Amino acid sequence: MRNETITPKLIADSIALQSISERRAWVHNQTPEEIRRVANSWAFWARDAQKPPPGDWRIWLFLGGRGAGKTRAGAEWIRAQVKAGCRRIALVAPTFSDVREVMVSGPSGFLNIGEEDERPRYEASRHRLIWPNGAEAHGFSSEDPDGLRGPQFDCAGWMSSPPGPARRRRSTCWGWGFGWVKIPD
Repeated sequence: MRNETITPKLIADSIALQSISERRAWVHNQTPEEIRRVANSWAFWARDAQKPPPGDWRIWLFLGGRGAGKTRAGAEWIRAQVKAGCRRIALVAPTFSDVREVMVSGPSGFLNIGEEDERPRYEASRHRLIWPNGAEAHGFSSEDPDGLRGPQFDCAGWMSSPPGPARRRRSTCWGWGFGWVKIPD
């Protein structure tokens, strides 16, 4: 018998191979708490391309088309950093509206992913998210290029789409990638 660790990915793959009636039976045998936990589990739903690369890296560029899962991957990575103890985070987008509409309140934004009791609250007037554990993410945009001067961030940043002229030249059928910076200890 093979000694294999049961992971959320293995469970997801096995469910995906089941018939509709088998899937319904699986769901029927779960408690509401288990269903909620699976529905909110990024480890269960994420594709390999949406997971951070292994090793000690400084920048991860996720370049993909519309629907590749860039925003969800970014939000989930930041969420994992917050759970791991990160307390001050930079969120950078071309406009403050992009920060709010995509990174914060979009379908894959912070206010719509993960367990409800772990979600941050958004202070729009300060372009800031505050998690229940006290972590803060501050929004920045190319509309205020000097805004990044001064603030200190302890472990993470997420840039969604390039700011400025490059954004205006992008293809209409490809979304931009984004990068995260992991600041070493």
